[in-house]
Amino acid sequence: MELVNTLFASLVGTDPFTGVDITIANCKSAYWDEGIVQQLINQALDEGEKFVGADGLEGLLRYNVTLNIGLTSSNVWPGFSLDTATISR
Repeated sequence: MELVNTLFASLVGTDPFTGVDITIANCKSAYWDEGIVQQLINQALDEGEKFVGADGLEGLLRYNVTLNIGLTSSNVWPGFSLDTATISR
């Protein structure tokens, strides 16, 4: 594992009732490792599912969500791949 400043996957959107921008999930890691991006994406999606409850991931559509992935580091040049299970979510 390589140490990084910040690696994150977040779900942000707009509250359909108030129009206010909201952060639904913000998952972070201080380490780069094979599969970490996939892990953070799935963690953010899991938190999104909890946020909307019984509606599941489809319930996030009303929030017009965006999945953000970011990395700040001076010593890691990231590349990643996603498995079909993550992509299909």
